Amino acid sequence: MRRDDRFTTGVRTLYMMGGSFGPGAKAEHNIVSDITAARIVFDSGIRTVVTGLDITTRLRIERPGIEAIREAGAYGAALAREIDAWTGFTGEPWSVPHDPITALSLLRPNLYTTERGKVEVTDEGLTVFTADPDGHVDLVVDADVEAVAAEIVARIVRASKRD
Repeated sequence: MRRDDRFTTGVRTLYMMGGSFGPGAKAEHNIVSDITAARIVFDSGIRTVVTGLDITTRLRIERPGIEAIREAGAYGAALAREIDAWTGFTGEPWSVPHDPITALSLLRPNLYTTERGKVEVTDEGLTVFTADPDGHVDLVVDADVEAVAAEIVARIVRASKRD
């Protein structure tokens, strides 16, 4: 964005997992890792659909979904091993696929509810949303978490069965 002003006009929509919004919001890893870059993105004027931790952490791929992925083929088995490593680290029997949740908002926007506005990034890395019908950020404020989880598992299973 800094090197070429034309970049921002060439991007139709940016889909981003980052931030934490609403009650109990906290600084989120993707934002805190580079506060300056986050500010540049949110200030760029690029239409951005952002899904924060407050949404992604509501969704879980439970053990039956993980097992369906494991049984789908070589790709599914490899992915399930990665999920097992993560759940072993967290001590939880379920997985939160933060980035796939966000990617699905591009493919199945009907499963998500958004609100238009602007996002400011504080010096501490907090993301503050202000509703504004003229804003360029569409904040995901709700999702059909059961349908999103099922869709993610189904897409992984379908893709894995092609191997």
